[in-house]
Amino acid sequence: MEWRAVVGGNLRDLRVSRGWTQEELAFSARLDEGYLGKIERGKRNPSVAVLARLATALDATLADFFHERGLDAGGIIVPGEARTFRCPSCGWIGSQLSPETYGSSAKTKV
Repeated sequence: MEWRAVVGGNLRDLRVSRGWTQEELAFSARLDEGYLGKIERGKRNPSVAVLARLATALDATLADFFHERGLDAGGIIVPGEARTFRCPSCGWIGSQLSPETYGSSAKTKV
């Protein structure tokens, strides 16, 4: 996913979760409402200074804007939540250690 879309989607999610309109957030962050809408749609690439003003207005962190949806913060499967796979013919067991978007699984023999 393109980072502008990730940032914009997370910004929109944070705004909506607080029950704010674009107009309210734009006023609080001292931004033009049209510019804010373009950021949310992934059409603009905001500077760190703009993201900092948005984070302050939303009581969020800069990192909150960069989490890809559907992944945890580090892109790592938490222990106990990993899927395991067993090869019926040879006994190999594979554990999914990262989300499929990162592309690999580790295998160990039991």
